[in-house]
Amino acid sequence: MEKHLLSKSTFIRGAQCLKSLYLYKKRYFLRDRLSDEQRLKFKRGFNVGIFAQRLYPGGIDVRPGSPSAYKKSVEKTVKLLEEKTKVIYEAGFQHNRVLVFLDVLINENNSCKAIEVKSSRSISPTYMLDAALQYYVIKGSGLNLEDFSIVHIDENYIMNKELDINKLFTSVSVMQEIAGMQEKVTEMIKLEKEILNYKHSPKIDIGPHCYNPYPCDFIGHCWKNVPRPSVFEVHGLSFDEKHELYKNKITGPGEVKEKFVNNELIENSCKAIMDKKTHFDRQAIQQTISQLQTPSAFLYLLVQRPAIPYISGTRPYQQIVYGYFLLENKVESTNEPIFKILNEPEKYQAFIKTMIDFLKNFKTLIIYDDVPSNLLSLKNEIKFISLKDLFINGHIIDPDIQEHSSFQSVAKKLIKPVTDKTSSVLNDLLAADIFESFNDNHDAELLKQVEQYGNYTAKDMKKFWEWLKAHSN
Repeated sequence: MEKHLLSKSTFIRGAQCLKSLYLYKKRYFLRDRLSDEQRLKFKRGFNVGIFAQRLYPGGIDVRPGSPSAYKKSVEKTVKLLEEKTKVIYEAGFQHNRVLVFLDVLINENNSCKAIEVKSSRSISPTYMLDAALQYYVIKGSGLNLEDFSIVHIDENYIMNKELDINKLFTSVSVMQEIAGMQEKVTEMIKLEKEILNYKHSPKIDIGPHCYNPYPCDFIGHCWKNVPRPSVFEVHGLSFDEKHELYKNKITGPGEVKEKFVNNELIENSCKAIMDKKTHFDRQAIQQTISQLQTPSAFLYLLVQRPAIPYISGTRPYQQIVYGYFLLENKVESTNEPIFKILNEPEKYQAFIKTMIDFLKNFKTLIIYDDVPSNLLSLKNEIKFISLKDLFINGHIIDPDIQEHSSFQSVAKKLIKPVTDKTSSVLNDLLAADIFESFNDNHDAELLKQVEQYGNYTAKDMKKFWEWLKAHSN
């Protein structure tokens, strides 16, 4: 078997950007470090795929343990098919130097059906292209398919007392659609192979394709010649609007400011970038601070959106408040946050009710993000002050902080955070991931990491509030 040139992932990468494909295959060392968000998305997809195997029990897994085992996996798949194995996980196929691994292959009654599992709630054009490529390779390798289905999560499923895997997932046949995409796939493979024969990377400028459908991991390389400061740092514009300005040679904040003379948010953003200073709308900040009624507290919520629900009455990807830190807004510097976390998922509703009853002791709660849906009832009794709104509404504009930045990014830039830099939990995504691990093995040390993270964050919120007050005059 010849060494493959393309795989499922590299083919999709090339469909998004041929330059990214070339760099990945020829200049891999230029690749950006994988973000926590992307790493956890990959982890989620892998876990959902493994979980979905329960829909087709009794299969044999031929997943390769390393790139050196690709050939062996393909050969093992052929052998299992000859032996009439009914279910094969990660079945390997290669054709025309394109290698794919199919999530599930069903082989019974003298016919084969392909199953591709996705952790999303719908089928995107990219998933259709992914399936079309797999169909191309599988058919080209000599195996006829009776059907090809994409199995994805049903967003309308509500977990009852027990998880029903057959209702969690929905299966959609895409055989007819991907069969009609074969000419397109053939042409794309040909083009991508040609690109890989280039001596240099193709000349492709930056654009929306750098982020759509997936964030590219060569942005650091491809964007290095974008002048700084640039239009892409300006607040109040969508990425597509910024790119359109960039294409029309409006690349700097000064030029953007001249174009949007009647837009206060954009003007203030451009000025902050050019002056390299944080912009403050002191009147708006004063108005925010004046809303405070005592007793008050800083509330930092720990939330997650699990793809596979584990709490009765919840849907896939529903926002779950699994813990919170509350630091009373007192003068005493020794004041420590109160920490509560969900130890028993089956008692989630009781956990939320207890939290709501406790929060009613305060007239004002200072938060960062929006109020979760299961706390909205409190808005009639408690004043919520969202710190993030100050950035979204342009009351605070900093060249290094985007409108929807995390609180950790804000604290790192504007105050001296008390967060422990040696901690393994540096953001909400990692905290949620560790909490999921705690649910699996109940390791108390994992919980301590989350507690430490929340304690520091709650204290940073208080510190940021004091910083706000100092900059309101």
